[in-house]
Amino acid sequence: MLGQERTVETEISSLINEIVLARKEIKSMNGVNAFTTKLESSMHGLFPYKLASQKYIYTIWIISLFFISFTNVLSLGLGGTLYFFGVVSLGTVYLVYNYSQQLKQPLETMQYHVNNYLLVKQAMSRLTDILEYQSSVPQGSQYLPNGLVSVTVKQLHFSYEENKSVLEDISFTLEAGESLGIIGVSGSGKSTLSLLLTKQLPCPYNSLYISGVDINDLSLAEVQRHICLMTVNDKLFEGSLKDNLTLFDDTIPDHEVIHFLEKYRFKHLSPYFKQFKQYDLLHKQIEIQELSVGEKQLIYLFRLVFRPKKLIIFDEALSNIDEQIEYYYFDILKEISEHTTLIMISHNVERLKNCDNIIIMEKGRVTAKDKATTILEKIDRQQFGLHLSGGEA
Repeated sequence: MLGQERTVETEISSLINEIVLARKEIKSMNGVNAFTTKLESSMHGLFPYKLASQKYIYTIWIISLFFISFTNVLSLGLGGTLYFFGVVSLGTVYLVYNYSQQLKQPLETMQYHVNNYLLVKQAMSRLTDILEYQSSVPQGSQYLPNGLVSVTVKQLHFSYEENKSVLEDISFTLEAGESLGIIGVSGSGKSTLSLLLTKQLPCPYNSLYISGVDINDLSLAEVQRHICLMTVNDKLFEGSLKDNLTLFDDTIPDHEVIHFLEKYRFKHLSPYFKQFKQYDLLHKQIEIQELSVGEKQLIYLFRLVFRPKKLIIFDEALSNIDEQIEYYYFDILKEISEHTTLIMISHNVERLKNCDNIIIMEKGRVTAKDKATTILEKIDRQQFGLHLSGGEA
């Protein structure tokens, strides 16, 4: 029962995190009521498990309480009777009662350890599941060819559960060095597609090719080396700015990182880092809690530029950047696009119009694909929650 309670609590926590991170998109698509209803339903689902687990815990507590009360009544009742008949002295009655009181602390300690045991047992069970987990993603052994990469998707179907398709008959081609925008409301399959492109989910054979190589045949290390998915949930590491940009590669000299940061005027874009001298800029421990969301995303983006990839997928990754520095992003993205292939999943018109082509996804299907300018001229922006940089529809 505790295991089911923890599972439901994890799902609720993930839902709340999703709502917080996508609050702008949810509001723009008038999805507040839908998400509120979904959260309320999840909370109602948690209640029976919470009630059952608390019932179990309080049952142990009540049994302990009953036993303590019983020993108190027994010691006083039996002692009083024996004293009345002159069998024992009053001091003996007091000693028996005092000893019965000393049972209280061990029983409470036992109850505490039983509760902890149940929690640890569940944690160990989940840890065992993680350690025994076998990935269903084929490992592969092939490498990508040199140069820019292309993406070909042929009649791709995917589902997390049987008889519940998430992607249906997806087909499109992204030429090497081009950029593709993807538009779709929440639940249309955009993020699932991005996970398939980065080999984080098992992909059906003969459905997805990177430069002519089936993604299942590519080695996982090769995919991780050359294909990157950037989301709003990317993480910063406990460490310095250099650690986060180089991913703790000590072989990269300081002057190379400094030259890179000065080239893109990094300090001018981040109020937090403006105060630092050159050495502190690279090596001072970052106080992550003091960074704005936009500053965190700035580091994510610079991390990508510092070690360019062959294919980069932005899944709403730049949704919370500060408006006053947004034009810097466009310059950086323009430079990235010269030596990589880009996929931009976004509701921001300004970013989408810089793509070569756009596809529209609805309920797991591609319903339209054309030049970016053509799509953006014809599309109903309100229906798909599109907005300008300032949030205007």
